[in-house]
Amino acid sequence: NPELGEQERWAVGVNSPGMAPLVPRVTLTLPVLNAARNVVFLITGADKAPAVRRAFAGPPDPDAPGSLIDPVDGILTLILDAAAAEGLQAA
Repeated sequence: NPELGEQERWAVGVNSPGMAPLVPRVTLTLPVLNAARNVVFLITGADKAPAVRRAFAGPPDPDAPGSLIDPVDGILTLILDAAAAEGLQAA
């Protein structure tokens, strides 16, 4: 994902997203997200559990972009249903 390396722009176009719907979109860049006061993930469903574990139960990994979000002076909040949280350890 070349968008992950963007350090200058606040948002970038993504012409070929890796997930449905497969339509062009705009995404905020990591510097903007990591400068946010509050970042909230709302994730539901058992089908999301593997991605949740990759993003939040291991080290930062570009293959799990959510793992790269770490607000410098802000708060990261995860709101997960039980199915999406399957396999995570409580903090």
